[in-house]
Amino acid sequence: MLEKQYSILVIGNGLIGSAAARCLGAEADSVALLGPPEPQQWSSHDGVFSSHYDEGRITRVIDSNPHWAEFAQRSIDQYPFLEKESGIRFFHPVGCIQGPKKKIPGEGWNALNEVALKRNITPEILGGGELQKRYPFFRFDDDTALLETGTAGYINPRKLVQAQNKIASTQGVKQISETALELEKKGSQWKVTTDHGNQYGAGNILLCTGAFTNALLNEPLPFTIFPRTVLFAKVEEKQREQLQNMPCIIWDLILGFDFVDIYLMPPILYPDGNHYIKIGGDAPNSLTSTSSKELKKWFQEGGSINHARGLKEILLDLMPELEGSEFHHKPCVTTYTESGYPIIDELSSKNLYTACAGCGLSAKSSNELGSIAARMILEKNQINSNLQTFDQLKMFQIPDPLEISPTSNTVKNTVTTAET
Repeated sequence: MLEKQYSILVIGNGLIGSAAARCLGAEADSVALLGPPEPQQWSSHDGVFSSHYDEGRITRVIDSNPHWAEFAQRSIDQYPFLEKESGIRFFHPVGCIQGPKKKIPGEGWNALNEVALKRNITPEILGGGELQKRYPFFRFDDDTALLETGTAGYINPRKLVQAQNKIASTQGVKQISETALELEKKGSQWKVTTDHGNQYGAGNILLCTGAFTNALLNEPLPFTIFPRTVLFAKVEEKQREQLQNMPCIIWDLILGFDFVDIYLMPPILYPDGNHYIKIGGDAPNSLTSTSSKELKKWFQEGGSINHARGLKEILLDLMPELEGSEFHHKPCVTTYTESGYPIIDELSSKNLYTACAGCGLSAKSSNELGSIAARMILEKNQINSNLQTFDQLKMFQIPDPLEISPTSNTVKNTVTTAET
């Protein structure tokens, strides 16, 4: 027996899913958002995971890809509204440095400046001497970097999800703290069975299920999963005073390191009461994952010790005064498509949609990506909408002739919240 029937059910209460649910709740009746709470003990948790379980993600407009810059700017423009309506602060505009000029491959440096001009952002160009003078706690090479302020810094992804959820609740969106285990098509309706033994009906399903999405489908969506490791350095109070003007950094590396580039975040307060600097990046020898079982094991086992060591070496080369800090690492995951853009599309089973595969850039752009997914569903159901979003929706479609469908009209396995 169904507990409740909804017109639209969003599965995955992460960054994209929560944004989509809020947008749908403002435009349609009978909307629900289903997703489990964050696990308390990762090592023993046998359910799903999400990479938004964190206190910091870099956000900025300037990107060498003009479309990602637009997604980000559209999202960042909505931060003040989301913070005001929810009463929850999640955006910290500490700025973001990108560089160094001589290491950014190809025409990347010119592309950054062209995109900045197009998006009406005026970055500050800092030479090596100015970089070192302004940020003496870094050991920069004598090179040039780009500093974006005002629209750049970091978001707290946990609090951003909380803000989206709070607003959605005021719009009548029902929030269900359960995990979907099975989807079954019954005529024109979907039936969702959860880990609590409950069943919910819906005319439309939106899967914002991140790296775990392919566990639900007979034919996998065309994205690749990269397990990642992030490193944390504990920062004491005296050090925090010295680092109080530290921006976020996106930095390409010289040969000799295991990573081709890194991102770095200023000291951020975490739930344990301590402040940490976080560093992560792309390692050329990163393994890929193909199953939900492998993904769960990755999160349970805590990431790669070798990658953590590599990140520590890079961090201490850039910030040698952290030598005596306490370090620990955690697992993360990113998903990439060949196009370099997310998949936001209706699957071959009618009224089953997905918004997934954030290509490592979805946190800062999650509000716009969720809005795009919401607009897609509203238009498919001929519901009048006031949503103003990026309108080149074909770039998010599943490449032809691939057809994606649940197995025998029944989808069995685990569903997670949206990815980072």
